[in-house]
Amino acid sequence: MFNFKKKSVVLIVVALLILTAVSVVFAAGYDLTTVPSDATINGAIFQAIAPSDPTGSGGFDAFLRTQADVSEKGYNNEMNNSDYEFDEVSGCCTHEITLAEIPEVLRQADGIKYRIFELDINETNSAPLITLDTVEIYEAADGNICGYPFDGSATIPPCPAGTINTATMIYDMDAGENNFVVLDYDNNAGSGKRDLRLWVPDALFSQDPNCDYQSPDANLCTTYIVLYNEFGLDFDANAASPLDTAHNTDDGFEEWGVPTEDIPTAISFSDISAGMQTGNFIWIGLAFLLLIVLTVGKLQRNRA
Repeated sequence: MFNFKKKSVVLIVVALLILTAVSVVFAAGYDLTTVPSDATINGAIFQAIAPSDPTGSGGFDAFLRTQADVSEKGYNNEMNNSDYEFDEVSGCCTHEITLAEIPEVLRQADGIKYRIFELDINETNSAPLITLDTVEIYEAADGNICGYPFDGSATIPPCPAGTINTATMIYDMDAGENNFVVLDYDNNAGSGKRDLRLWVPDALFSQDPNCDYQSPDANLCTTYIVLYNEFGLDFDANAASPLDTAHNTDDGFEEWGVPTEDIPTAISFSDISAGMQTGNFIWIGLAFLLLIVLTVGKLQRNRA
């Protein structure tokens, strides 16, 4: 039979094991590799989708493309290719966009109005998973912006003449803790076939009526939207499950845009959290450990 000290040690070890297991299993990841599935992160809804319009039909207006091996990052702007700060792709689909061009949708499930963004990923069939690690959305006075994180402090690389270097962050996927979303290219293979819809509460954005979606005075909207993203960070090829690691980028570009066809006008779907956030379970584990320590201390005092 264990003596009291041995029992105390066993209880503490068990608590530490539970805390460790919880931290690993419930990493700050959301598994959206099946359709439909969705997760709410800091008030925005990340929804895995299967669009009904054909691939490459023109039902998607892209404004940001990034591409690089292993990991990639970047933001939309009006700079020339030689002035891009990160992994942005030049050409048609990396450019400025105003708030008036972002669709607004009233969601039936909660009665909240959202702005809608969509993401198309391009990975290989042999390694179809990819991790979306960061989404930050800013409002700026001009689309010709440079110097992430847009607080005026960036000096490398030197920003071209005529650009601004400040913007206001209105949404951060990683606010409070480091979140990520795992997506599967095989769900919607092919360029132009979107994989994710991002619902961001309209209340976070400027409420200038000129910036309402398709406003007759949209040309007067001077609020520019800048979306910064990161993919494929912290990849571990030996991870046991999709949520144990990031998944790197290994093929074509990833692109953000807005739908121009098949826009949901009043959609209803359930918020199914496909992953569990680390922070909640770490605090539960810490509370459990503290309870055991206090109990052991009380028993020791009683024995004394």
